[in-house]
Amino acid sequence: MIKTVFIGNRPKIFEALLTHPLIDLIKVFSIDQHSINSENFGDKIELIAAKGERKKVVNFLKESNYQLCVSAGCSYVLPMSELPNDRTFINCHPSALPLGKGIHPLNECFLSNHQTAGVSIHYLTDELDAGDIIEQISFPVTDDLDVSLLYGFIFDLEAELLIKSINRLIENNMSYIGNPQIGIGTYYSRSSKLASFCADEVTCDIFLKNVQAFSSNNLGVLLKANMTTYKVFSAKKLSNQFILNRFVGVKIGDECIKTKDVVVIRLTDGLVRLNSWVMIEVETYQG
Repeated sequence: MIKTVFIGNRPKIFEALLTHPLIDLIKVFSIDQHSINSENFGDKIELIAAKGERKKVVNFLKESNYQLCVSAGCSYVLPMSELPNDRTFINCHPSALPLGKGIHPLNECFLSNHQTAGVSIHYLTDELDAGDIIEQISFPVTDDLDVSLLYGFIFDLEAELLIKSINRLIENNMSYIGNPQIGIGTYYSRSSKLASFCADEVTCDIFLKNVQAFSSNNLGVLLKANMTTYKVFSAKKLSNQFILNRFVGVKIGDECIKTKDVVVIRLTDGLVRLNSWVMIEVETYQG
């Protein structure tokens, strides 16, 4: 049995470790009180804050008896050069590294030019998300994907790849040599403010990329048209030639159609239909 420590907030990773027949999960540092819970795990789960408790985690990793440390959704960059070099430290990251380094890779894959999503299991190093790859899978970002859909399956995929990685490590007596990351890395950190655009200044492509990237219910993209600001979660560019001809004279930035069920707005280079949105009146919106 491989004595293992888990640090992070991913319930799927926790479940994968807890149920693996060759893993003895001896300690869990949980960043999120509600995401990781097991009635039978007792005091082995310790809740830590997302900030300010790095020293507690590092001291445990320096002083305790374990063989494997798994990180997933951990808000601390661990000082690997200070930790025991006879242990194995790996991280689960929801991007095709070196693309999408940092804390918001699922948003990044829609906003970037590389248009690639994926999952990587890699060794931890002092540098953020830079270690050699143990297992990786990647796939193209297409128009029918958005961040809400990614959230629906990416962490299951991450857990599946972790199990495959652990099995590979065990088969190689915990000394598997990973593959170096190839290419130029990309980084992205989401702003605390929502993405915001004026309809008379933004192209359809830029607006729709942002809607794909921020489609989840807790985010959305702000679009100001006339006296209304829309928080948009889903939208599509219109291509029907009759519709395009009918509203060819509508001023850029104006609504072509505005009912309780349908909103169509002219952006700088075309028409977009809002599929899912809420309206925010200008006087109540503090952008």
